[in-house]
Amino acid sequence: MAANELLVGLGCNRLEVEMSGLLRKLRVKDHLHEHVAQLLSHVWHVEAVDSVEQLARLIDETTRESGVRLHLIPGAPTGGAQRRDGFAKVLNGAHPPKIARTGHGTHGNFFCFVFRVRPVFRGNQMFDKLTEIMAWKRQEIAPLVRAVSLPELAAFNAMAPKPPSFAGALRRGDGKLAVIAEIKRRSPSAGAIAAPTLAASEQALKYREAGADALSILTDEKYFGGTLDDLVGVTSFFHQNRPAIPCIRKDFMVHPIQILQAREAGASAILIIVRALTDAEIAPLFEAAKFAGLDTLFEIHTESELDRAVAHGARIIGVNNRDLAVFKCDLGLSERLIPKFPKHVIAVSESGIFTGADAARVRAAGAHAILCGEALMKAPDPAQLIKEFGNH
Repeated sequence: MAANELLVGLGCNRLEVEMSGLLRKLRVKDHLHEHVAQLLSHVWHVEAVDSVEQLARLIDETTRESGVRLHLIPGAPTGGAQRRDGFAKVLNGAHPPKIARTGHGTHGNFFCFVFRVRPVFRGNQMFDKLTEIMAWKRQEIAPLVRAVSLPELAAFNAMAPKPPSFAGALRRGDGKLAVIAEIKRRSPSAGAIAAPTLAASEQALKYREAGADALSILTDEKYFGGTLDDLVGVTSFFHQNRPAIPCIRKDFMVHPIQILQAREAGASAILIIVRALTDAEIAPLFEAAKFAGLDTLFEIHTESELDRAVAHGARIIGVNNRDLAVFKCDLGLSERLIPKFPKHVIAVSESGIFTGADAARVRAAGAHAILCGEALMKAPDPAQLIKEFGNH
């Protein structure tokens, strides 16, 4: 079997009995999506299922995320399903071969279904986890969306306490690498990182005592287990227990209302993911952040995204070393891209930094700061790890 194929065996008797109910049981229709990493866990071996319902469940479970498309390979191409047909038509047009299978001392005939794995593209961009998250974020904030004018943002900024400078914290006076310590309970790539009951303010205090220069606070709940209340709690704690260190609201920005929320919550900065937005979407978000008195971290992954960020006038640019299509980290991205930054831009290297040696690599490439989450969240002694980072 080829490495891009998934083999599923289903008992003939169960298929014949339950075939009529298959369409009702399949909740995923037509194009079946699945993240590459999850699907590959099924490749190179047979999945034996006992019922059509279990087959449907297998398909549902292995196609829940975006990233690839499954095509059932028809056994008889003449008059069978075509390349772009949905699952139901492909299944009905297929003639899966019967195979004998022995299990626990009994013999039985099995239908053998072979699914072919194909990447899904939208234009030239792979349909990946980031696409899914952005779609959800637009849906999530829809009930909150309203017109947010620049004068409204400026007025609030004038009356609210001024937050500490995020940009200022990233250019250390001693020239050493600044550390942005991230608070997150889970992520799509790492799974659970900390207990759901983790108190963000307690973790923030640990980071401050450990010598972090700034904090990144995840406020996305569905994928990262954070809330806006986490940000409010941390900034309020710092306001009452100084010194305060700057916090960036780490979330998926799609509308100025989120920027107003960030400023109201006491943030010093917001994140703009260049890959996730068009230039027409970035411009009003960046402008809104300026009027709200917030710094903006532009996150990039490619040279073309760097060019776009620079064209918008970005002062802080971060290279995300993790490819959100496959969740693979490569510090080489920072090494290749940061040297191309304009001299006035503050360079940040994000993700995949676990050791002092990792920090040294990106520092040598020209990074002024690193953003580190998983390693610090799991570190038994965050102060020691931050010390290792800051030695470069």
